[in-house]
Parts: sequence; structure tokens; C-alpha cells
Amino acid sequence: MSIGALAHWVKSETQVDGSYEDTVVTDTSPAKYALWTRWEDDNQALKLQANMMRDVSGYDSSSDSTQELDGYTTVDLDYTYFLPSGEFSLGVQNLLDKDYTTVWGQQAQIYYGSYAPASAFDYKGLGRTYTVGYTHRF
Repeated sequence: MSIGALAHWVKSETQVDGSYEDTVVTDTSPAKYALWTRWEDDNQALKLQANMMRDVSGYDSSSDSTQELDGYTTVDLDYTYFLPSGEFSLGVQNLLDKDYTTVWGQQAQIYYGSYAPASAFDYKGLGRTYTVGYTHRF
């Protein structure tokens, strides 16, 4: 059994009149984290992974407003059965069927929201998605 983690932490600031302020959320990349555990034996493997994006907020001096991106967490589950000449896999991405808007969708609503209703830019992330795979080694 193994466990793992991944962290991509970002703090974006812009220099304004000699001091630093948080960068507007449309120009920044949110911090992301992942945690997983994997069990494996000679015949099969099972992996459970949580993927997290944290909330981001920043002040936009041009519009005199605070902007925010809402974070979200998704969970993935993958099963692999090892075959003599390859492997067979099953997976469920977004296992809990989390309803969320992607980072780009949230940024697009801020960028283009004055041109059309925000719903026109509400780019949703994938719902629960099932995968089946087979890999053959030559």
C-alpha cells in the first residue's frame, strides 16, 4: 500500500505604486492539491484520489470590486487487473458526481460577463464519468 500527495501552491501579486497587491483572479492560477492511496498485489491494483482546487480572491482596482473563484474537490477511483500480456482497467472519475464550474468557466464569467449572461460562460466540469480500458504489451 502506498500513499501520496501533490501540492501546487501559487500566490500571485502585482506591483502597484511600489507595493504588492493580490493579482486579479482572471490573471492567476489557483493552488491545487491531490491526495491518493494505492493498494496493489500481484494481480490487481486499486487507487483512490482526491483532487482539490482552493478558493481564490483578489481585488480588482479597475472595477473597485473583489473577485472570487470557488474551489472544488473531486474524487477518482481506478481499478486495474494485470494480465499476462497487458492490463484491464475500470475507473470512475468524479466519483461523488460533484457539480462544479471549471476555473476557465469562472474566469470567463468575470472577463465576459458584461457582454452576455453569466450562464453563457458557465463551463461545467465533467460529471461522474466511467472508463474501461485495455492495454496490450507487445
